[in-house]
Amino acid sequence: MTRKEYQIESECKRIARARGWVIWKNVPDGCKGIPDTSLLSPSGEFIMVEFKRDTKAHIRHEQIVWQNRFPDKVFIISSVQEFENLLIRHDGTPKE
Repeated sequence: MTRKEYQIESECKRIARARGWVIWKNVPDGCKGIPDTSLLSPSGEFIMVEFKRDTKAHIRHEQIVWQNRFPDKVFIISSVQEFENLLIRHDGTPKE
């Protein structure tokens, strides 16, 4: 069964907050395609996430523009596992 977008988003936000990330919902205010959520890691790493209900969900042209413009900061996420992997990659901890 496919989870609804808000279910994925809620679970991901809960996980991120538990790991010390600061999260806020973006308000489009005329800015088409802006990702759903901005996140700031405990070490100051900034990313933006567009949540989708599954990998086959429609991605609008404006959302692709955001991802192409900021490929290392804007991500389209369709599962909790994918989100957890993203947090690990962008937690700001130096890699050994």
